[in-house]
Amino acid sequence: MALAGLLSKIKRRAATAEKKGNLMLLCEEMTDISGNKQDIIGPYCNEQGITPQWLQEDCAVADDVNISNGIIAELCQYRRRHSIGWQTVTDKWWSKLFPRANIIPLTCTVLSNWGTVDRRKQLLIRDSSVEEKGKFLREKYTLPTSKPKPADDAPPAEDPAEASDDNYDDTIIDDGYASSNSCVSPYMFRRHGDTIAILHELLEQEKQDNAHLHQQLEESEEKRSAAENRATEAANARDAREADLKRTTKEHKKECSRYERQLAKAAELSVEMNLQISSLQKTNVVRRLATRDAQLKKEEEKVSKLEKEVETLHNVVKELRRARRNRTEQVRYNVIKRIETEEKLENENMSLKQKLKELEKDNDSLRSQLDEIMGDKEISTFEDGAYTSDIRVVCYELISRGVGSNNVSDIIRLVLQRVAGLDCGKLPKPTCIRYMAFEQALLSKHVAKEAINNSDNPVTLLTDGTSKKHVPYVTMLASTDTGIFGIGLNEVETENAEILLQETISAMEQLISVDNIHAEEEKVNQMLLKIKNTMTDRCVVNKKFVKLLEQWREKTLPKVTKDWDKLSDDVKENMQTVNDLYCGKHVVLNLQDYAGAALYDWEMVESSGGKIGREKHLLWNRKSEAATILGIRTVCEAFGPDASEQAGCPVEFNDFLDDIGDRNRLTAYRGNRFNVPFVNGAAVYYHHHHGHIRTVHESLPSNKQKNQLMRSVQYDLEDKIIVGGIRAMGIINSHITLPLMSMLDDHEISVMDTDKYYTRLHDSVRTWMTDPHDLLDDSAILFEDFAPKKNDIHTALYADVDEEVQFNTEQAISIILHNMYVCITRQLEDHLPGGKYHKPEGNLVRETQTCPKDNVASERVFAGLDYLKRKSPNISALAMQGILLWSTNKTSSYLNACDPKMRDELVKKAVKGRKNVVKLYQDKRKEIKQNRLKAKEQRMKDKEAKELSLVSQTITSTEVVLKTCGFICKNIEDVDQLMQNYGDEMAKREALLSQIKYYKCVNRGIVKGSLFFVTSGGKPISTSQLVRNLKEILNQLKVGQNVDDSSVNEGESLLSISTKEKSRVELKEKLLAKLNRGVKRKCPFPADDVVGKRIKHFCLPPNGSNLVTYHGKVLRKSTANDISELMEDEYKSFLEKDYQFYTVIYDPPYDQLFIFPLKKEWDDNLLSIV
Repeated sequence: MALAGLLSKIKRRAATAEKKGNLMLLCEEMTDISGNKQDIIGPYCNEQGITPQWLQEDCAVADDVNISNGIIAELCQYRRRHSIGWQTVTDKWWSKLFPRANIIPLTCTVLSNWGTVDRRKQLLIRDSSVEEKGKFLREKYTLPTSKPKPADDAPPAEDPAEASDDNYDDTIIDDGYASSNSCVSPYMFRRHGDTIAILHELLEQEKQDNAHLHQQLEESEEKRSAAENRATEAANARDAREADLKRTTKEHKKECSRYERQLAKAAELSVEMNLQISSLQKTNVVRRLATRDAQLKKEEEKVSKLEKEVETLHNVVKELRRARRNRTEQVRYNVIKRIETEEKLENENMSLKQKLKELEKDNDSLRSQLDEIMGDKEISTFEDGAYTSDIRVVCYELISRGVGSNNVSDIIRLVLQRVAGLDCGKLPKPTCIRYMAFEQALLSKHVAKEAINNSDNPVTLLTDGTSKKHVPYVTMLASTDTGIFGIGLNEVETENAEILLQETISAMEQLISVDNIHAEEEKVNQMLLKIKNTMTDRCVVNKKFVKLLEQWREKTLPKVTKDWDKLSDDVKENMQTVNDLYCGKHVVLNLQDYAGAALYDWEMVESSGGKIGREKHLLWNRKSEAATILGIRTVCEAFGPDASEQAGCPVEFNDFLDDIGDRNRLTAYRGNRFNVPFVNGAAVYYHHHHGHIRTVHESLPSNKQKNQLMRSVQYDLEDKIIVGGIRAMGIINSHITLPLMSMLDDHEISVMDTDKYYTRLHDSVRTWMTDPHDLLDDSAILFEDFAPKKNDIHTALYADVDEEVQFNTEQAISIILHNMYVCITRQLEDHLPGGKYHKPEGNLVRETQTCPKDNVASERVFAGLDYLKRKSPNISALAMQGILLWSTNKTSSYLNACDPKMRDELVKKAVKGRKNVVKLYQDKRKEIKQNRLKAKEQRMKDKEAKELSLVSQTITSTEVVLKTCGFICKNIEDVDQLMQNYGDEMAKREALLSQIKYYKCVNRGIVKGSLFFVTSGGKPISTSQLVRNLKEILNQLKVGQNVDDSSVNEGESLLSISTKEKSRVELKEKLLAKLNRGVKRKCPFPADDVVGKRIKHFCLPPNGSNLVTYHGKVLRKSTANDISELMEDEYKSFLEKDYQFYTVIYDPPYDQLFIFPLKKEWDDNLLSIV
């Protein structure tokens, strides 16, 4: 701005000098502009001793003086202030400042160079920091290079009328030089020559700046025109709004003027009234004044009201004006924002156009490559003596999707020919494709290994076992941070804990590398130690497996853990412990079994031990299955998705439902293991309530109506006990099991968050089992987050219900919940208050982050195994492992994500390691076969030994019975004679026991084994019962079959209502009594120290509902003879589980010896030492 002002002033003075024709005026004015200050030059010059006096003296600068940019800038300012010419700078100052310079530059070169330094200083002062400015000024000055001297005359302007200011100044200078002979003396030229040079330089610079400004002006004009267009549009909108505002303001002004006129009239009226008041006569003054006061009061009220309205209108006008200002500001903001947005969009548009160009180039490149590929009509499939990895991966994928090995190559060739128009060379044969399933297993295990190694949290092991076609299988999966991956599916000799642990270690060995099956033990241990949790169904095998895994960790951790001895005992124990969690859906599965058992006992009570449903009309023996569960399954067999092929009518049932706008609500049992009886119970009641089943049954042909399946459905649904049980199952599904399944399927809830849900389940069932009215009136809610679904089935459960069905439903729900409460208390003990997983701590939560809430993943693997066994009965376990793990681990997606080089390397390793895998599998098969043969030989030996033992026992028992009784009872009369021979009760009992033992030895399956029992529920059987048992044994041996039903006492009639109620109460107590026996004792069993001690033994009598206490003494560990003589069939399973038996004698009147697995009784809290 300062330079522009100076130029303007110079232009005015130059014009004056030109008008008068005297250049001296211009020179004198330049001297005035420069000023006459005689101050110091500047701080940088003072530091080096450069002063005005020094510049005027004829002396040289010392060699050590450093001429910096700051000195040059200060000399430029000093020269301008004192109007010192550039010729003086070149002739006098240069040699003083730069004594070592060989060449003195031209005056114009010094002018340009020093001017550049000065302008740089001004720019730094304006735009940069103090540090940057100081750095520049302290830098050493760089000497200019010599340039040719510029011409004196400036080019004339083409058009004087349109000439720029620079050209105009140049003209003035040229005219001045032209008239210098007549107007200017040589002294003035010497005095003001530098000033003219300055003017010439400034004019040149101004000319360049004007050209640049002219270009910027054109650009700004374009932007201004665009902005004016946008501003015009905004102004039009603003004018419209202002017009509306003015119109509104004008209307308000009219209203205000009207009110003002009214006020004026009121004022005039007031004046007039005052005059009238003054002129009133004294008579009736009071009355007239009162009247006038009232009128005045009314008028004042009107005036005040009008004033308020006027004030309101003024506020409205004020608010409108404020709104107008706001709108104006908003319009201005929107205009600015729109300009910014348009600029941003323009920039993005340019960027996208650039990207589009790049993509078009890439597209052209890819098209050219594709054309080159399509030019080759045959695809290479076989290279370097092996099929390419791409062909193998395609074969893997087709195998996993169920394509037969005989069809894989044909499908590949057909697709390439028909879709891509390409031919392919050699493709794998069916035998080679079958072996590729083994390669799939290795690749899938590599994926599992990577997932386990990359998991930041401890890994959870999911195990399960099953048998297909009499062959046992076990599967193992690992749950990591990224999902669940299969690590093994193997055929085993038998499913036990030791084999399961061995299979787990073997699976980890195969995970280490696809081409190194015999991995290093240390790496296997490190990977196996990452398994900190297990998710199982807690069968006997899994429980023992967890213990063995903990023992293995206890042995292995010191070997692989650094500074193991320095760790505290708590840390060691925590590292050795395995978090064994229980599958939540197996709880639902077990609730089904407990509900069925409770329904069977309840039906026996309600029917008074008689027959119900189809049993009244058909020859049907449901054995120990509940009629309700049987009825639900029968309806599904008749009308469900997996209905019977011979007798079912699903097509007729579905067609009828389609006609009435409904659908089949029944669910197939196959493929749906969890909660199916409850779900189908609700569905069966829905169709029964709406009459669907009855209507379809009546419309069937007579031959179908009379088949046994349809008649069974008809008779079952006519029995109100069964209907009540079915409705109870549906209500429990709606309010308990279905919300529980929804909670288990919710991925947002972790396994450590289930404790509050399980506690709520436990408490709710305990409340509802005694008072189920909340379930019956549809007010019960188990989980707030998973409320019952109010659908058609739920509505049908609570529609109009028969009174008897309602009563049966209430009783069934109460009985079922009693047994379900036992199941929940036992199986969810760890998650209930006091359990180790109730309100877990942070470390336990972190350890179990990878643990799912259920073990359904293992069930899915076995579902795939079942499909493969039915599809290909001769398929090997190794091939099934490869196919199932490929889909479970999503191996195809993993390989697609790998780069081609790594994928080829993995496939080659799998091909190379296939032979080792096959050899290991064949060796394992041989070992299993040998073990089975050995087991068979051992069974034969045991059978022969048992037969010899029976012969020996028969001889011994014959000698004992002859010695005790003198004869062997052959019929009932002999038994009566035997009882008459003995008067002593103990002698009778001993004789009866010897006879029963004899017949036990000679029995070959003809007589029921329960008749040989000498105790029942831990209590010795009475003598009279032994007599009846002996007679029954003789009768069964005589007829060779069980006693006919006619021998059963049928004299009992139906129980009364009070007797039924008593039976219900006893049944509930019997179900809850299981909890008392199921409480685990925390202190260990004293083992051999119990011998010789007196004990208190709690037993449940056969027909009792409460535990009975027996006192006795432990004599010894049971010998082989004790076990052979005193062992009862109900305890043989504990002998196979390696339980130690002890021989006990109880206090009188019981003098017989008994044997029990006392450790089992101790663990169940049924035994205590006195």
